[in-house]
Amino acid sequence: MKKFLLFLIVIAVVMFTSCDKSKGDDFTYGDYPDSVNKNEEDDAFVRKDADTVKKDDDSYTSTDNDTVSDPDDDTFILPDEDNFTLPDDDNFTLPDEDDSVLADEDNFSLPDEDNYILPDEDNFTLPDEDSTVTPDNAVPDIDTYVEPVCKNGIVEDGEICEPTIPKQCHTLNSEIYQSGWATCEDDCSGWIMTSCVEYPCSEKPDVPDSLFTDSNCDGIDGNIIESVFVDPVFGSNMNDGTMSLPVATITKGIQIAENTGKKHVLVSGASYSENVVLKTGISVHGGYSGNPNWTRSASFETVIQAGAAGIIAEWVGDFTLSFLTVRSANAVSAGQSSFGMVLKNCENITLSNVKVVAGNGAPGTDGTDGVKGGDGTQGTQGNPGCESSGGFFCDSPCSAPEGGAGGTSPCGANGGKGGTPGKGSSNGYPGENGVGSTDNGGAGDIAGSWDGMCLYYAGLAVHGKDGELGDFGVNGAGGVNLGTVSETGYVPADGGNGTDGEHGQGGGGGGGGCGGTDACNSYGSSGGGGGGGGCGGTAGTKGTGGGGSFALWLYKCTDIVFETVRLESKNGGAGGKGGKGMSGGFGALGGAGGTYGGDGDQDDGGCGGWGGAGGSGGTGGSGGGGGGGPSLSLVKIQSSVEGMYFATYVFGSGGAGGPSNGNVGLSGMAGQYHED
Repeated sequence: MKKFLLFLIVIAVVMFTSCDKSKGDDFTYGDYPDSVNKNEEDDAFVRKDADTVKKDDDSYTSTDNDTVSDPDDDTFILPDEDNFTLPDDDNFTLPDEDDSVLADEDNFSLPDEDNYILPDEDNFTLPDEDSTVTPDNAVPDIDTYVEPVCKNGIVEDGEICEPTIPKQCHTLNSEIYQSGWATCEDDCSGWIMTSCVEYPCSEKPDVPDSLFTDSNCDGIDGNIIESVFVDPVFGSNMNDGTMSLPVATITKGIQIAENTGKKHVLVSGASYSENVVLKTGISVHGGYSGNPNWTRSASFETVIQAGAAGIIAEWVGDFTLSFLTVRSANAVSAGQSSFGMVLKNCENITLSNVKVVAGNGAPGTDGTDGVKGGDGTQGTQGNPGCESSGGFFCDSPCSAPEGGAGGTSPCGANGGKGGTPGKGSSNGYPGENGVGSTDNGGAGDIAGSWDGMCLYYAGLAVHGKDGELGDFGVNGAGGVNLGTVSETGYVPADGGNGTDGEHGQGGGGGGGGCGGTDACNSYGSSGGGGGGGGCGGTAGTKGTGGGGSFALWLYKCTDIVFETVRLESKNGGAGGKGGKGMSGGFGALGGAGGTYGGDGDQDDGGCGGWGGAGGSGGTGGSGGGGGGGPSLSLVKIQSSVEGMYFATYVFGSGGAGGPSNGNVGLSGMAGQYHED
């Protein structure tokens, strides 16, 4: 029967190849029979255009390393002994006589030398470039999880134990059981401990726990022998810290524990105003009633009233703090922060039923305002011209008129001196440049340009030019919402200082008038001095940042465990106001040119130009406002915390940013935690 089916398949393949190739966009192998899926949305469905056959992939390698190749043209290659080639149809199935796909159990194989076996899937599909076909049995057909079988002598995943494998009780709990054997429940879900023998109650360990269990039957939660007792009402620091003779402070209790090798300090419910310094291996537990009974309850609140620095622990570890409330004071110094608890370079510390409350951060300081720049002084007027008119031969000379002096400036931005005049046929001399300028002195008057008058108008080259204004200073940056966090603590976010305004330039001196030649030679009048420049206003200084409020500060700590922890920060301090930059000084006017010396003296000599005005100084930049202090319940720097996301975080408001005429500071950051 199977040989007959194979014969039918070969006949069908030959019939496919004989289809008319002239059918434009018809199916590659003619019309498909109803039994073949022709889903055009499937990549397995291939059309051809004209005589070119699209193929999805040129080669498919089966699990048995046989090669099925799509032809690159319309010619179908008949199979030979070594190579069986399927037509380019990605969804070809072999029917059997009951019109179904042959299953693996029929063990149908193609009779070639390579013993090619069709995969055992009901729908064999040639892979295309959009799909990856995994060879059969390369990936298991079932989930990797195996349901454990109880009572097979093997403890598998999902089982606690096996009934045939008992265990010694002390291997299951060495602190409670000293001997005996534990057996397994019939369903492998847990141990039966009824045959286990416990240590005597007095020999059991008893570390203070959240259930207040007296494990060793000594009457308290904890071990009397291994503990130091603290009671501020009935205790004294002169005592030895035993249960009946407690000390009065936690600090003293830690000191005794360190000296005696004890591991626990048990503290009665009360308020303790002290800055506690923690030590390696010494745990502190609150919630006790105190002398004489030392019963324990959450109603006996143990409160440590610390300063703004809070509780500090550095380079320590291996201890537990339980049933304690830590409250730190408000910061008071400018920009100071308040910390509830600070742990640096610590490891293996557990906080159990601990509440830490930080105080408020202190505000930053205001910056100082700048100082107004000094004003320049006015330049002096030039001098009138004169003539060498004495004697028969004009041999009674006059002295050359001096140019007007430049105005002065407190910051040295003096005006330029006026130019001296020429004599006879000579040009006048240019005025000096004002301080800060290289080209604002007036030009000397040109000989022969005198028009019989000294009524010069603005814009002539002989006049000195005005000095340029000084540039304004730059405003300082405003403080950001979070300063610097590091091992040393918190550095507030200060604003930036402004920069001073620049000085104005001194005005240029007026140029000197030209000489005259009418009758005897004469001097023209001299130029006026330039006005002094105004000084730049000085800058305002920065407002400093406000201090922060931080409940818990961790720096490079590992294996920190939170068990029912509440971290509460208050408000950050406000940033300081940025100082105001002040205006620059005024530049002064220049001096007038020298007046006309008269017909009998100056004659046709030219007149000097007036001096230019000094430039005003620039306004100084204002200091930036300080950034507001942050309010963060937890700061975690290079530290690891277990149970961090199950703690309760309460935070206040970030401090307001400092105001400024320039750049204001930002309000401080506020949130549950900050991680660096």
